[in-house]
Amino acid sequence: MRNIILLVCSIFFGACSLPAQIIPAVDECANPDSDWIFCENFDSGKPLKRKGGFGGTKGPAKVVDNQGIGGSSAWEATYHPGTVGAGDLQLFFGDTPKSMNNGIREGEHFREIYYRFYLRMSEGWSGVPDKMSRASVFAKDDWSQAMVAHVWGATSGRGLRLDPVNCSTKDYIRCSGYNNIGAFTWLKARDGWSQIHAPEYNNRWICIETNVKLNTPGEPDGEQQLWVDDKFDTARTGLDFIASYKKHGINGIFLENYWNKGEAPATQKRWIDNFVVSTKRIGCRPTTPLAK
Repeated sequence: MRNIILLVCSIFFGACSLPAQIIPAVDECANPDSDWIFCENFDSGKPLKRKGGFGGTKGPAKVVDNQGIGGSSAWEATYHPGTVGAGDLQLFFGDTPKSMNNGIREGEHFREIYYRFYLRMSEGWSGVPDKMSRASVFAKDDWSQAMVAHVWGATSGRGLRLDPVNCSTKDYIRCSGYNNIGAFTWLKARDGWSQIHAPEYNNRWICIETNVKLNTPGEPDGEQQLWVDDKFDTARTGLDFIASYKKHGINGIFLENYWNKGEAPATQKRWIDNFVVSTKRIGCRPTTPLAK
């Protein structure tokens, strides 16, 4: 597989190689950057329920000791053959509808955000789960969405895929309730080149960062970008995420462990740690300034 990765790099990207593993900081949240909206390292004892934490959780995924960065705690998802939903985390922030407000930068209107987390898959990992994360503009208390920016498992290869969605026309929200797929306007997906589900990446921390920028109302200038281990991976630009919708900004990010049809080939685990949401590039080494 490594030879295949290098061949793809040579043909499409010029000379490149599998990135060296980045050794992240154990406790970034102790000294957050001024641009950070939210930081979670899963080490507080009850990080999923405390005030200012996640808005909700679903499924069997849980916080465990000793599996995080530097032997700290991490969020662990376990897949078994037949498992579809292995758990998700739901973070709400900013100018949410009333029912979702949990006090994180309450009322602030975010038209562009970055979020980053570290991912580690167990030794011997096999397969590509369908869901990784999504950022949304939640427009109503029934969880109706004006747009969605998905990061999913690629449908070809072993990487990740950006799959942006519009669900609004002028000030009218077409979507009714959460994940109203039948009302989605898909804005064309694009796969990245980093083959993170290949054996070479097993049992090492992978740094995944995503940028989502809403379009100027009435202009198709929205963006979604992806970096893996601090290297640009892929992007979608010229996006009409929200048409002319203005009421709410980006106000929800979900981290997900969903495998369509329960097609995990074996019992295996993956862990997430050091989840950060920011208004600027975060990068994989918090002490190293990054240009946008």
